Amino acid sequence: MMSSPIHDKAQPRPKFSKEDAARLGQALYRLTGSVKELTSERDQNFLVTTDEREQFVLKIAAATERKETLEFQNAVMSHLSDRVRSGFIPQLCKTKSGEDIATVDDENRSSHFVRLLTYHPGALLAQVNPHTPELLHSLGHLLGEIDRALDGFTHPASRRELKWDLQGALWIKDFIHHIDDPDKRAIVEHLIRQFETRVVSIVHNDANDYNVLVSDDGTGRNAVAGIIDFGDMLHTYTASEVAVASAYAMLDKADPLAAAAEIIAGYHEVFPLTELELDVLYTLICMRLAVSVTNSALQQKLHPDNEYLLVSERLAWELLEKLRAVDPKLAHYLFRHACKLEPCPESESVVAWLNQNAARFGPVVDADLKGDKLARVRSSAFRRKFVTESGTEKMYELPPEGRTTNKLVVFDLSVGSPDFSDPVELEDTDAFTAKVFNRMKGAAARVGIGRYNEARLLYTSDVFKSNNGERRTIH
Repeated sequence: MMSSPIHDKAQPRPKFSKEDAARLGQALYRLTGSVKELTSERDQNFLVTTDEREQFVLKIAAATERKETLEFQNAVMSHLSDRVRSGFIPQLCKTKSGEDIATVDDENRSSHFVRLLTYHPGALLAQVNPHTPELLHSLGHLLGEIDRALDGFTHPASRRELKWDLQGALWIKDFIHHIDDPDKRAIVEHLIRQFETRVVSIVHNDANDYNVLVSDDGTGRNAVAGIIDFGDMLHTYTASEVAVASAYAMLDKADPLAAAAEIIAGYHEVFPLTELELDVLYTLICMRLAVSVTNSALQQKLHPDNEYLLVSERLAWELLEKLRAVDPKLAHYLFRHACKLEPCPESESVVAWLNQNAARFGPVVDADLKGDKLARVRSSAFRRKFVTESGTEKMYELPPEGRTTNKLVVFDLSVGSPDFSDPVELEDTDAFTAKVFNRMKGAAARVGIGRYNEARLLYTSDVFKSNNGERRTIH
């Protein structure tokens, strides 16, 4: 179990005022101008706008923050500076005495590390609406570019304990009792049981919508312009990167899986995900949400005055409620499809086996559909099954059996079909069946075929409504 949640109780955020930050900016960096505090979880961040209209972020770390961790973040940002072209990466500014990291004392004589980073003006992803597919795709693209640049990068401080590290996410098992609602607690317990571990590398690990910058791409469309806050960076599951970004992008979406698929597609184009990573990606997404809501429940009791901790809690619970009804296999197949892979990973081997063993199969239907022409109908089973019912002959009939024909009817059952446009008629099984067979008789055809991947009007019937309220729409 990770110690971070308990550890947080002894690590309150710094409590420097805007006036303190202004004095530090002037004393350490010769900066004069206005100061505005920004939201944060563990440290304090101040936006400094100089008299010359230049902007920087003054970062004051918690008293217990390790210098090695900040040096790790600085090294990563420097490493990415000339390797990432599609978005802004903050860069370190030295103090007037040439230091990367300064040290200051607060009013209680506790020491804090201070850094100054470059700033990029732009809207946060959380402030942009709508999140278009192109915007989410560009986020995945930037994260893929970052992780590709970090592939093989190492640093002594990259392996550390952090409550947001999905590799150690099972710390929440000992803290889910802080989730008071038993139904919500049961959701997290279920996700814990599903959780597994996978492939590792250094990742940003916190591409939430308050750390992603967005700007106009010059054509009137929004695109991701950069990423900030490298405070949660560490060596962990590589797939955590896209899982974290997807988890936040899925919040408050009508189709959360579609939103995630866009990010995954953009990431995969730049830094391809492995089969194994795609297999566990949905589990990682859900586990990040589970860590988030458990942490919120715990932190509300430890730090009730920090409103930043509640930013996404309600939306996270709403998403978890929605995802509870999603089959993980469906998510897996959708994510693979977004990466231009066969949705079902077993498809190729199954098709290959079918082709190799085709001669061993018996017919599925009485008419032999193999080849360009239809062969002779082999038995009267087709008529017995579809033309008679309870021993009573229906009023419709097919062409005589045993007659060779190459005719078939392809039925249009779509929502825009000119032939099957009456929902009432579609619900009348006898009327619908009679219409189908009369069409076949008129065409002298013994085979009728319905189209695959077709949105059908008949699926509006309650017969096709599942217990969770979802309705089948596509054949």
